[in-house]
Amino acid sequence: MALGVLNIMYIVIVIVAIIVQILLYMKKYKLNAAIFVINILFVFMTSVLAFSSLPSNFALQRVVAVAWAVIAILAALLRLRDEKFDFISKIMISIAMAGSIVQLML
Repeated sequence: MALGVLNIMYIVIVIVAIIVQILLYMKKYKLNAAIFVINILFVFMTSVLAFSSLPSNFALQRVVAVAWAVIAILAALLRLRDEKFDFISKIMISIAMAGSIVQLML
């Protein structure tokens, strides 16, 4: 029963990630800045889940989980720095989200 609930949680996380990523790359979307922030928060959430689900002796995997959140922070700083880095920051968020979800599922 508990593993079924966990599987449903993974499916919901993947579906939400896909929807938020599609909204992030829409050209003329009014709430593009808000969607970017939602992406960052979602990467933080999945990184924290991946970090906290690992035992303490899996140090390298825990560092990788934190690295996904650091990539999201760097993407936010890059976007705040200049508008010409907007697309690069979106790609960085996408990589961080995909990496944190894959690590969470492994």
